[in-house]
Amino acid sequence: MDGVLVSDAEHDNHEIARALFSKLQPAAARACGTCTMCCKLLEITEIEKPQNVWCKQCKPGKGCGTYDTRPSDCRTFYCGWMADLSFDDSWRPDRAKFVMTHEPGTDRMFIVCDAGFPGAWRREPFYARLKSFLTAPGMERQQIVITTGRKLTLLVRNGEFDLGDHEKGDRINITYDKNGGAATATLVRGGEAQAKRA
Repeated sequence: MDGVLVSDAEHDNHEIARALFSKLQPAAARACGTCTMCCKLLEITEIEKPQNVWCKQCKPGKGCGTYDTRPSDCRTFYCGWMADLSFDDSWRPDRAKFVMTHEPGTDRMFIVCDAGFPGAWRREPFYARLKSFLTAPGMERQQIVITTGRKLTLLVRNGEFDLGDHEKGDRINITYDKNGGAATATLVRGGEAQAKRA
């Protein structure tokens, strides 16, 4: 989750997304239950756990072996399914095969997809709902960043960009055409840029 930064070449106005993600708390009716996908898919810097690797403390399908002393990143994390009752149980990460959250530092929607199920986010009902977030009024420049292993995909209102493999610390720079649609998305690493067109 840490490491892919998105910058909007014209401005960074994402108040709706900030409102959605600013105070993620578990919905009263939700609990992780047997879901432990965040223990696999997310990077936990506090314990040097990389993305897409099971945490050594996790008992898949059961929970954390050190729950009472788990890292603060784990204590404060709530995925999109936990926080929003509008996502039915098909969106629970162990069923959907991806975890939804926000991207640190940008408040854009961020999806980490299980590399064993690379197209999981493209299945229905997921894909249509994700695209609907991009077409809502006021979300004209919203982006959804999807990682599947090292592969990076950027969804925008007028299309998607396959940006290839990314490394921690890479940036995405987006330029817009005169109508406000994303014209290019550029993956920038170490001062190099490679433009992709929708």
